[in-house]
Amino acid sequence: MRLDRKGDMGFMEAMVAFMAVTIVLTGYMGVLATTTVDSSDPAGMLDPDRFTGSLEDGVFVPGFMEYLEGFVWSNGYEGASVVVTVPGFCEESGPYLVGTLDGSLFGRTIAGVVSDGYGRTVPAVYEVVVCV
Repeated sequence: MRLDRKGDMGFMEAMVAFMAVTIVLTGYMGVLATTTVDSSDPAGMLDPDRFTGSLEDGVFVPGFMEYLEGFVWSNGYEGASVVVTVPGFCEESGPYLVGTLDGSLFGRTIAGVVSDGYGRTVPAVYEVVVCV
């Protein structure tokens, strides 16, 4: 590119530089768009408020199995699994399985609560895996 006596480049050189940058960015976005996998995470569609349960004599009793079965069958998935941890009250409970886990797996960790026999609400961690 040629500069004039003031050190400025002309209109033509500026337009060529602009077009070069535009072409390179267009090519980059094209490659990025074609190599990006188009898949949605089915575990993202889960309703966190539906994952409930209770503690009876230190044993976790799930309250989400009916919701999980409906979620799996209504969406046409292969299956789902849930492992529940209630820190300080009971170790890992589960896995609670609906269907099979033969296929692509998508996971999500859901923070929730459970009630115990004394009327307290305690925190729980639900680890959900959905198989497509």
